[in-house]
Parts: sequence; C-alpha cells; structure tokens
Amino acid sequence: MPKNQQIISHYSIFGQEGLSITSTDFSSFSCPSKSEGKRRGSKLISMHLVKDLKSVVILLILLFGFQSLKAQEEVPQKEGIHQHEGFYLSMGLGPVFGNVIAEINPFGYNPPTVNFNGTAALFDFKIGASIYENLILHATLVSNVLAGPTVTTTSSPRDYNPSIYKMPDSYSIRESMLGVGFTKYGMLSNVFFSGSIGVGYFSTVDTKDSKNNFSTDPGISMQVKVGREWWISKNWGLGIGVSYGKTKLRNLPPNEDAEKFNSNRIGILLNTTVN
Repeated sequence: MPKNQQIISHYSIFGQEGLSITSTDFSSFSCPSKSEGKRRGSKLISMHLVKDLKSVVILLILLFGFQSLKAQEEVPQKEGIHQHEGFYLSMGLGPVFGNVIAEINPFGYNPPTVNFNGTAALFDFKIGASIYENLILHATLVSNVLAGPTVTTTSSPRDYNPSIYKMPDSYSIRESMLGVGFTKYGMLSNVFFSGSIGVGYFSTVDTKDSKNNFSTDPGISMQVKVGREWWISKNWGLGIGVSYGKTKLRNLPPNEDAEKFNSNRIGILLNTTVN
C-alpha cells in the first residue's frame, strides 16, 4: 500500500449534513395598483439617472488618470531613482488556494485518487539583475505549505461516494519549486508580469509521527504572476499580485505502486521589491 494511503487511513471521516429546499407559494403575490406602478416607474427612471451619473464619474476618473500619466511622461526621472535597473530582490507572501491530486497506479484503469485541499501559505522569493531597464532575469524560489488539509479519497474517477478526512494541523503537505524566470515592468504604471519555470516536488511532514513523512521525485513546475507596485522610497516598491502555480510529476517509490501528482494553485500576494 502506498504511503499516502497509509497516512489517511489513521483518521476518521467527518459526517456531512444535507441541505433542504422549500418551495414558494406564488399565490400570495398580487399585482400592483396603477398609482403604485407610476411610483415604481419614477423610481426606475431615477435609478437609471444615477447609473448614468456613475458612468460619467468613472469616465472622468479615467480621463484624469490618462492626463496624469501623460504628465508623468513629461517629467524627467533622476538617474537611479524609481527605475528597475541593476540588482533585483523581490519577496511575496500571502494565501494560496487550490488542490493537490495524487493518482495511485496511474497506468491502470480507473486509478484511485487522493485529493488534498485547503488554504495554504505561499512564499515567493526572486533574486537577480536587470538585462536592461524594466526587464529582469532572476532565480525563483516558491514554497506552499498547507497545514491540516482536507483529504478526499476515491476508489476510481467515477466513485460518487468519496471518503473525506480532515487531517490534524500537525500534518502538512508542501509544494516547492526552484527555477529561473523573468519579470517585466511597465514604464510608468509599475505594473509587472513575471514568469518562471523549474523543478518542483511535493513532501509531507507530520510533527507527531515521522513515519508519515515522505518526499516525491522531482518534476516540472511553473509560476506566472501579475500585479502592481507603488514606490515608497527611491529604490523600494510595495504592491500586490496574483499568481498561478502548477507542479506535475510522476513518483516511483521503491516496492510500491507508481503515483502521479498534479497541482493547481492561485495565490494573492503582498509583494515588496528592492531594485
């Protein structure tokens, strides 16, 4: 039996509660009177006027922002200030959502699956240097840690009665990536796009029982991220970003069935950069 099947067998299944839906008696509704219809018509016209006013305000804000950007183009920047040149260091931290799916004996017909789900903590670290202004080449280190995941097991992809386990917080599944990538910044708005590819793997850590600890073989991992930063000093920026990460691999433990791991993670990051 694979190690991850041995792990989840130690924990009990949580019960599930059903939801009930009640019907509505439409006979209790009545048609509005003529005067009431006029009032509703006036109210509807007012709502449309407010909506049109909001559209005008949004348009004015966009026009003001465009004029502000044009004004920035006319103001020359001092050398080395608010520019992405030279040494580059970026760090991000935030929650990440998604799952990790493991298929046991994926070469067989209708393989059983183990699904790890929950909100994890994401740490993103990049270090490198600019190729030219606003284009950076860097090494990338990404780590996700999910403590106390909800584990769903199925005997096959068509199993409609899966077993659900809530692991204790002492048990965690981790996803790590080490690779290379690039980050491109906009000239004025400081909006950035980043892409990295490298080697990734999964591991589990149980602080109460080391027998449940294991690590997979390495596989292919990638990350893309988009966001925006604002300068808070001459060379230090602070902002937010959204990332998508994925690791895919085949694990071949000795004397056990093969395993196929696949992850899909979306993260929201508080990002800081020194450049």
